Amino acid sequence: MKAVDNIIQERKFNLMYAFQDDENMYMVMDLKLGGDLRFLLTNQKKLTEDMVRFYIAEISLGLMYLHSKNVVHRDLKPDNILLDEKGHACLTDFNISTYWKEGKFLHAVAGSLVYMAPEILEQKAGYTYTIDWWSLGVIHYEMLCGKRPFRAKKNDDLKKLIISGLLEFPPEDEVKMSPECVDMIKGFLTRPAVDRLGAKESGGDTRINTHAWFNDYDWEKVEALEMEPPYIPDPSKFHFDDKHDLEEIFYDDTPLKAKSRKTGKEMQRELSKMGSENAKEYEKIDAEYKNFDFTTLPPQQQIRKKSMAWENKMMEIQQRVSTSRMSLASSKTDIMEDRSEHVFVLDDDCASTTGRESSFDNLRRPESCKIPGHSNLISSALGTPELKRSSVTAKDPNLIENVSEVNENVEEIEEK
Repeated sequence: MKAVDNIIQERKFNLMYAFQDDENMYMVMDLKLGGDLRFLLTNQKKLTEDMVRFYIAEISLGLMYLHSKNVVHRDLKPDNILLDEKGHACLTDFNISTYWKEGKFLHAVAGSLVYMAPEILEQKAGYTYTIDWWSLGVIHYEMLCGKRPFRAKKNDDLKKLIISGLLEFPPEDEVKMSPECVDMIKGFLTRPAVDRLGAKESGGDTRINTHAWFNDYDWEKVEALEMEPPYIPDPSKFHFDDKHDLEEIFYDDTPLKAKSRKTGKEMQRELSKMGSENAKEYEKIDAEYKNFDFTTLPPQQQIRKKSMAWENKMMEIQQRVSTSRMSLASSKTDIMEDRSEHVFVLDDDCASTTGRESSFDNLRRPESCKIPGHSNLISSALGTPELKRSSVTAKDPNLIENVSEVNENVEEIEEK
């Protein structure tokens, strides 16, 4: 609500008063009996070019005023454009509107997807007030054609069309539009934003007021609400969807009462009405779990200390693992030095040793081997991740002792 503070003008939908109880907030706003532009479009499907010109002029003045106060609406769509009892348009729903500063960009993704400007979806350099003019261009197209300029079944496809899709118009026999009207829509739906109709870099508000589509248009009368609207709502009818049963609200004489929070006894009574199984679960939740209290969060400095302590602990564990690996490597070196008279001959399924002077680099794989054994001994000795105990058939008992020592080291590492 900060963004609309002190913005009091006929083109806006003003918040007059607000109050709340324990569960709801209530807002008292201007009474607009003409419904919204969405309801009008739903009933009439398409509007004439003269009707559209009137609404675009009034909405443009509303946006110009907001932008002069450094406010970006960010959710402009037919649902958020209300008509009063005389048929004049005004803007509403400033829930996600925000302030912007000259030379700075906004980055939050906000609004209704089908009316979002491409620079919002691209999430690159950011965006400014010009996104509102893009939304107005989509509304402009929709009022005349009865459909939006970019349409897709999937959101991802729709985003691609908005960012880089080609703007196409219906054939002339389906929708009649003057060349000036088409040019106006193209101006609003221009990429990049700096070239868009309404952007400061491309002429700003003046370019809209002096556009050929508004030739001989009396902007002073529009500003003073003296131009007769093309559509005047019937005061004897409701201009909203009656499926919501809003008539009951209008004719209900019961005053609004603040609702108090439920007491423990009231909660118990409600729980007793439910099944005994569910009741026990809720009782357990109520007894054992506490509501999260944001006011008791530890200071940021304390959180950083805990994070640093965790990192130090992880570094200590890594150092221990590294030391164990170095110890294993030392054991491997001892084996290689003590076995100058032995050569391991291994394949995947068997292993044997023969008495022959050789270095460790002379390991060879025969095509066949008759002595069964394990191939995991070399894996363990070479320090691969697969640390397993191994057995080997050897003629030298000293070699077996060395292998046993390696296996003991492996077991010690596995325990750690």
